[in-house]
Parts: sequence; structure tokens; C-alpha cells
Amino acid sequence: MKNQFDFFGISSPDRKVLVKELRSINKIECDVVLWELVEQLWLDPHREMQYIALDLLTPLAKKMDCTQLPVLESKILSKSWWDTVDGIVPGIVGNIFQRNHACRDSYIYKWMKSENIWCV
Repeated sequence: MKNQFDFFGISSPDRKVLVKELRSINKIECDVVLWELVEQLWLDPHREMQYIALDLLTPLAKKMDCTQLPVLESKILSKSWWDTVDGIVPGIVGNIFQRNHACRDSYIYKWMKSENIWCV
């Protein structure tokens, strides 16, 4: 990560146990509460918080549609690095694109014109 991000020092296996416990206590839905939580997690300077957001979002990818792409795009473009972009694009955005080709085409062409490294 080239010292770009702060870390708490929570290992991936420990983080996954914490997220699993969170899921067992709370029913996580693809709703406004989840997106508010993702926003707060993304704002935190510690990298593990973005990983937790991805851990919460990924299992819900099949319930997402094109309306979530602006928020997902904002996550791709903020605190961008291979780990978070690779966590969002194939499994979440790719899932949306597989089901909605018109949405896919509009974003792909937009991203192809972008000068942002994370969109090209």
C-alpha cells in the first residue's frame, strides 16, 4: 500500500469473523441504512473500514442494480487502490453489468473517456 492508508492492524481472518458476527446480530439489507454505513466506513481513515464495507456489500451484489452505480463509482474513485477497486468492480459492478447491458454500456463508455486511472 506504500503507506497510503492508516491501519488498525486487524488481520483479514479476524475482520471476517467480526463481519460474520455483525451479520449474525443484524440482518443486512441493501437499503439506505447499509449505504449510510458504507459511507461512514469509507470516510474512516483506517483501511480495514473500507474492507468491512466491501465485506458487507459483496454478498448483496445480486440485489443491486444500476441505481447503486453512482455510489459504487464514488467508492471506486475515493481511496482508490487495487484492493478496493478489485473488491468493487468484478464482484459487485460486474454483477450489475451482467444483468443490465444498457447500464453497462453507458458506464463503460463513460469510463473509457475518463482520464482517471481507476476508470480506464
